[in-house]
Amino acid sequence: ELNGFVAANPGLMVAELNDEERLARWVKRKTPDGGKAAPRTIRNRATTWVTLFNRLREWNLLPESGKHAAERVRKRHVPDIPDEGKAILSIDQGRLLLAAVREDEPKLEAFLLVAGWLGLRPSECQRLDWTAFDFEKGFLHVSARVAQKTALERYVPVDPRLTLRLQQLKAESS
Repeated sequence: ELNGFVAANPGLMVAELNDEERLARWVKRKTPDGGKAAPRTIRNRATTWVTLFNRLREWNLLPESGKHAAERVRKRHVPDIPDEGKAILSIDQGRLLLAAVREDEPKLEAFLLVAGWLGLRPSECQRLDWTAFDFEKGFLHVSARVAQKTALERYVPVDPRLTLRLQQLKAESS
């Protein structure tokens, strides 16, 4: 996103970036094949610019006060994207996914079970280790260190069948 903008606007100074109309035209530009950019593409482009402008503020290259061009573009020029809701796998889909992981990437089975059946965020799953599980009491302890995003400690109940499989996976990994 940013490299393309620099290539299309050689010699542009940082101060000239703070131009809402120029930025709006850029984020709404056509796709490489000449088609209209999808709403999610436009939103992603605008988000990249908001991140850059926020960094420029941190580096004292933009004034702290007022909204910068990327914030104005996101508010005025970026289409709303309807919430698609959460996708929930059917039992058959879950079975197929689990079978595929067991066959192709068995080391990822514990990750899939925890993420898919206990509802943890992928980033939380990556920070977990086996000490978080209390197999006797049937719960998973998500510490504030693991949660990070919310920094809220929580205890997640684990179905006995899942507990049994996780114990097997732990034994296999030792």
